[in-house]
Amino acid sequence: MWYQHGGAPEHKSAQTCTFLEQTFDTRIIRYGGQEVAEATGHMGIYGNERAHWLTKEATKLSDLIPMSIPKSYHKKAFKEKIISEWNNLYQISNNAHLTKEFTPSIQSRLKAKHFHPNFKLT
Repeated sequence: MWYQHGGAPEHKSAQTCTFLEQTFDTRIIRYGGQEVAEATGHMGIYGNERAHWLTKEATKLSDLIPMSIPKSYHKKAFKEKIISEWNNLYQISNNAHLTKEFTPSIQSRLKAKHFHPNFKLT
């Protein structure tokens, strides 16, 4: 028994199995009345085979291909570095003992979106 993409059973004839074995170099395993076909996902499709070959060749390159890093990556890395430095200064500070009981780190404060301090609270 074969299965379609959605998992529904699909019956195949012996002639279909033979065609698949010959065309796509598949290996069909028959076990207990069940048939399972094993084939490379891109077998026989030229574009996919070419992409697979190019990918293999790219892993053999000794030099890296220069690529630019996106601006969003730089922004995220910079923000993480600034928050980390801010948190270090916050932790070693002798001030804000009461505040540190509620927000032990800068990261926890930034995650607390519901908390909006103002002059009445502080």
